[in-house]
Amino acid sequence: MQRRLQIHLAAASHHPGLPRVHLGAFDVQCRCCNHPRQRLGDNVAFSAASPGLPGVTRSFASFDQAAQEAGRSRVYGGIHYEFSNQAGQAAGRQLAAYVLDTFNLTADTQAPKVILDQASPLVTNHNVTLTGQVLDNLSGAETLQVRIDGADALPVAFDQNGQFSLATTFATDGTADGSHTLAFIATDHAGNAARPVNLALTLDTKAPTTTIVSLTDGATVDVTSRLTGAADPTGSSLIKLAYVFDGGQAVPVSFVSTTGEFDDALDLSKLNAARTRSRLRRWTPPATLRRARSTSPCLRSFRSPSPKQPNRRRQ
Repeated sequence: MQRRLQIHLAAASHHPGLPRVHLGAFDVQCRCCNHPRQRLGDNVAFSAASPGLPGVTRSFASFDQAAQEAGRSRVYGGIHYEFSNQAGQAAGRQLAAYVLDTFNLTADTQAPKVILDQASPLVTNHNVTLTGQVLDNLSGAETLQVRIDGADALPVAFDQNGQFSLATTFATDGTADGSHTLAFIATDHAGNAARPVNLALTLDTKAPTTTIVSLTDGATVDVTSRLTGAADPTGSSLIKLAYVFDGGQAVPVSFVSTTGEFDDALDLSKLNAARTRSRLRRWTPPATLRRARSTSPCLRSFRSPSPKQPNRRRQ
């Protein structure tokens, strides 16, 4: 009894913490066995050895027999249940069939694949160069075309490795601002055409505009003053809004992302108290891919309360 208990504990201590469904190790083994079985037939006898068991050789009458034994060994070892074994068998067979179909050397039935380096959607304030690769498993890619906003397809050149680049030529005077769609379509020498790979692009070349309704030129500001208005991103999304006093430190302004409306109390701690007049500038920073460009500095003058002068006696 003591010896059996020790053997049981020793075996349990070597059980890996693997999930029950599905049996991942057998999935791999089943793929390895199903691939040669579907290529060479199942009635192929072979022998196998393992570096972990020197001098031990296992012989099998078929690839399927080897796969069955590999899965059953995990059940015997107490690592998995039989339903995990069956799930792993099914997954392995399906994946082996997919691989053989995809890389079929006798008939090319798979369309090329187009891979873009840029993520969609893309937001920019200038023309960009799109890059990527077109791949085909057997006959090779023959053509690559792009449709811009549903127009006629244009050819896109690619090298022997399928690498390509395409520079956009949108007008940057504001007339082409807005949403655009570029659809890339590849065809191989066997006539297989791939589904279009679409890239959504937003061009925004106009600077955002800001309207302030709570303050006017020459107004006096105090601790109760508020900055109220709305910012229009004019095409893309507004990502940041701030103001500065007299060219000093930028003060962030919170705003409604959907409308650009804002209503914040003025932070007079950023104001130089030694000045009797100050200037307020509306500022939006340049964007990377989410904002077009900053507004031109728009200066508005506001009068701050003058410091009290001490009373002087008449001489």
